[in-house]
Amino acid sequence: MLEIKPTEHLTGVTISGDYKTLYQLVEAMHNMTEMEENYSHPYYGIQNQLLAICYDIRHAFMGDREVRMLDNGITEDLMKYHGVIAPKQNVYYSVNVLFPLAIFVAEAIPTICKYGRRYYPSKKSAEPDLPLPPYWEYLRDKGILENLRLGIFAAMAEVIGDDAAERIVREAEEGFPYFRGYAIQYVDKCNVELLSAPLEKRANKIKLIANRLMKRPVAYQKMAAELMDAAKEYDCSIYQLRPTTFDYPETIEW
Repeated sequence: MLEIKPTEHLTGVTISGDYKTLYQLVEAMHNMTEMEENYSHPYYGIQNQLLAICYDIRHAFMGDREVRMLDNGITEDLMKYHGVIAPKQNVYYSVNVLFPLAIFVAEAIPTICKYGRRYYPSKKSAEPDLPLPPYWEYLRDKGILENLRLGIFAAMAEVIGDDAAERIVREAEEGFPYFRGYAIQYVDKCNVELLSAPLEKRANKIKLIANRLMKRPVAYQKMAAELMDAAKEYDCSIYQLRPTTFDYPETIEW
């Protein structure tokens, strides 16, 4: 079971699950994205952000992040009744993800899944002979990512309130934000902005950021234009540019 909760200081969300749950989540992320570093890919930005979370989740179930033991309901009487010897606790692995990044990925998952359909075989596939997973795996992976998406939104709702969260989720679902060529450096800007906000203002800051990530405000447009100019100057992709103005703290108080 996947569990997603806001962290104590409203810095981000904690994603937790047993080994199988997190392993399947990582597999779904891989299957739904193009794994090669293709900067010209129209959705490289949002796929890259999804894979950034994927990296941490993979390290979580490898034991490189937090490990917890949780009761699983097994008792001595149950073991005796079924004639088995079983552990009374299950191992859960956890990883923390900053709120802006988590919300951005949640908002982008419908686009990722829609575009990711081409990585699975179909009658419309331009390359039907490629050894890709069958269609039922696409449906399974889409469901897994949708579970992640709704879990992140639920954690967001705990922080910003039901009414605000419902408006954001409805707009994300009905408006279908367009993430083609998204300047993902803006997510870094939002991450740093949230980290610098005092605790008492973070709930409102998260609400504002969740809206801005979808609506591409003036600050986003200015950053994207500057990145495009720099990319032309250095003859590279905007995704190869790393602004030095975003200073993350050495230690994050989750």
